[in-house]
Parts: sequence; C-alpha cells; structure tokens
Amino acid sequence: MVKKLKRIVISCLILWVALGTLPGCEQNDGDEKTPVSTNVIAELYFINGEYARTGDEALDHYLTEDRELQIPEGENAWIMILDALKTVDPAFGETAVSEDALFRNVYVSNEDDTLMIVDLESIGPGGGSMQEGFFIGQIVETILNNCDLFWDSRNAEKVLFLLKGESVDSLMGHFDAGEPFDRYYQNSGG
Repeated sequence: MVKKLKRIVISCLILWVALGTLPGCEQNDGDEKTPVSTNVIAELYFINGEYARTGDEALDHYLTEDRELQIPEGENAWIMILDALKTVDPAFGETAVSEDALFRNVYVSNEDDTLMIVDLESIGPGGGSMQEGFFIGQIVETILNNCDLFWDSRNAEKVLFLLKGESVDSLMGHFDAGEPFDRYYQNSGG
C-alpha cells in the first residue's frame, strides 16, 4: 500500500514538473501581471533568389523556413506571422514583403470559412509584375500552409486582399486582385 502511494505521489510530481516546463503560455503568479503568450512554429515562404534571377522553372519558386514566433495574448497571430516575412537571411532567400508593407487585419471571412482576408494598410514601394507575383505568393503560400495552426482558419483554401478595408482591382497594377487567390496564387474565380 505504501509503495502504491509512493508511486502515485512520484507520478504526480513528475507530471507537475513536466507541465510546468512546457513551452507556450507563461504566467506570473505574483502581483505583477505578465501577458500570456503562445509559441507557434510557422512555415514561412521566401523567394528562391536563384529562381528569381534565372527564371529556371526546374527550381522551386519558394524556399521555406520554420520559424518559432511568440504571439502575445490579444495580438493578431496572422499579422505577426506575415510580419515575419519581412526579414530573411539573404544567404537563404529573398522577400517581396518590405518593411513598408503594413497589415491592418488578417482574419477568416464571416461568410465563408474557406476564405482568409488580408487587409493591408499599405503595400510598400510596389514594383513590377515579378515583385507583385512574389508579394502575393509569399503571403498566400504562408497563410494556406499554416492554416492548421489555428482552429478558426483550419478550412482556409483561398486568400482575398483588401487595401484599407476596400476591395482592390490590383495590388501593384499587374495582377487581378479582385478575386481570391488559391494555394498556387492563381485567382480562384467565383
């Protein structure tokens, strides 16, 4: 009986220690309020610079990087994930999402749970058709390949861009952005 009680106590202690060391949410039991945060590992899509320079279709258009991000409570996780596209090691890849690109909101449509909305405050400096294609592609691929990170976005299949809450014909003047884009950043029609 004593042995059984010891096993239960030891098992409870191990469980308590294990739960206390899990990554993710952090809380402070003291008087000072510490914000709760969640860690996610997002698969970020960056431009394959060799493909961009050569146009060699045998090369992958994008390279992926798994990056751990800490999402503070109350922050829009999707904005933080898309903001992470602004920085990449130049030895690894390139990005079309400049520091000047500002995301107002990123959310699942209330009318269609397969549709993610990316509402931009600004796009950044703009550019040619290749720049616009990569800008759209990086964002669409990153969202649709990470939609399983969050319960509300698990059904996402397409991405629609808005600018300051309004529909746009194009983001930089080269691609039709009036319709949602699918996983391969093609307009999905509708």
